[in-house]
Amino acid sequence: IVENASDAIVSINTLGTLVFFNRKAEEMFGYTAAEILGKPSHLLIPEGMRDAEVSAVTKHRQNQKTGYLASLQEGLALCKNGSLLPIEASYYGYHLNGTYLMTAIIRDISLRKEFERSLEEAKDFSDSIIESSLDSIVITGPNGTISRVNSVAPGLISPSPESG
Repeated sequence: IVENASDAIVSINTLGTLVFFNRKAEEMFGYTAAEILGKPSHLLIPEGMRDAEVSAVTKHRQNQKTGYLASLQEGLALCKNGSLLPIEASYYGYHLNGTYLMTAIIRDISLRKEFERSLEEAKDFSDSIIESSLDSIVITGPNGTISRVNSVAPGLISPSPESG
């Protein structure tokens, strides 16, 4: 199951050494399992972020007596070719045959990040159009509540005399 998972799955021991690397991890990071197993997990982390990896491995090592450690984090991974890959990773600690391991299920979120950037650009563009208009623009929600006005609108809209 883990070899055919659609997410990368990697495991480390308490020293931070990679002990499992599935096919999706090979595809995602560009290393074969034979190349990377036995190496430190920090090889998959960008230089400036390795302190966080050392901290996570230290927590992992300290947690081995009590067991389960879980967290979900977004970050960047370092691929063999030097490129950075936006990822989301879930970490789980557990005992297996007397050894404490931490396994990460890693998802490539580069497409989601691209959509987020596109959405932000579209929002910035529409904000620019609304604010640069010489016309008054008032945007209301489905119930008629005003949710936004451009900078021209307040000068053109005034309360009716009967509203007080």
